[in-house]
Amino acid sequence: LLAFILAWLLGPGGGIDGPQVDPRKFFDPDLLERASVYRSEGRLIAIASILLGPAVLAVLAFWRPAIVRSVFEKLGRRPIIGAAATGAGITVLLALVRFPLELIQFNRCRDYGLITQDFSGWLSDLLVGTLIGLVLAAAGAALAMWLWRRFRQRFWVAGSVLAIAYAVLITWLWPVVVSPLFNSFQTLPDGPVRQEVIRLAEGPEW
Repeated sequence: LLAFILAWLLGPGGGIDGPQVDPRKFFDPDLLERASVYRSEGRLIAIASILLGPAVLAVLAFWRPAIVRSVFEKLGRRPIIGAAATGAGITVLLALVRFPLELIQFNRCRDYGLITQDFSGWLSDLLVGTLIGLVLAAAGAALAMWLWRRFRQRFWVAGSVLAIAYAVLITWLWPVVVSPLFNSFQTLPDGPVRQEVIRLAEGPEW
């Protein structure tokens, strides 16, 4: 909600006036029109994707079909393993229901020239990302269940500590463990480009 409010305030017509720049001075009108169409379509896809996840979770939480209730009852017989399987299963389910939207967005980006990756490479990255999410969800759900069974009413305290530790750990590990699975990183050789990047990173000289 805070991010939405800030985006509205800082955007055109918002409560905070920023520097006014006419994009027509820098870009071709046809290109601006194309960008507007891309943004409008992308907004609809993003909204649909955001709503789809909570909708699926709401169905699982409040309106469980008979087959879902049966599966949950079987998983509940072994709480820790069942929690891990539930976390992994929900991750896979969310990936499947979002796949059509992901595919549409991929094709749009290809059509607009924003990405050059082929379908097999994109699908491989999607599968790897889903697998990573599956492992994290399974481990997190199993640990959460263990904490709840161990601490009961004080579960939220242990859970909060766990969430903070996870956030710190993943911040440090993601760039060196996960990101290389999707990208190839090389050191930028010394030269004008490197010096310019360093100058920008250091910030303006006031």
